[in-house]
Amino acid sequence: MGKQANVILSGRRGLGRTTVATHYAQTLAELRLTALAVRQLARRGHKVPDDVADALRDLLAVGHHTAWDAHQLAHRLATTAASPTLAAADLHASTGTFRSPAPRAAGLTSVG
Repeated sequence: MGKQANVILSGRRGLGRTTVATHYAQTLAELRLTALAVRQLARRGHKVPDDVADALRDLLAVGHHTAWDAHQLAHRLATTAASPTLAAADLHASTGTFRSPAPRAAGLTSVG
């Protein structure tokens, strides 16, 4: 996870500030969730190579995941990993039930 996030501004027409800001915010959120999962795994005694961290990031990038989701994924991976040094195969084996969360509805729902 020792990689830096770089922002590349494109000269393409039609790419407004809002699009760049949204992409940048999504990238930061993915990195934050990945860092949470990697830290959780490290606390449980696992080593997370860069390729596994990248795969975690790709998985957490799909959908609207939260910190809770990142911790749950790390817990599941920690309990199913074949060795303390994680491999991509461990990630694929433990994520069979990890799905993108259901879209959250905007606003309040009345119960009556």
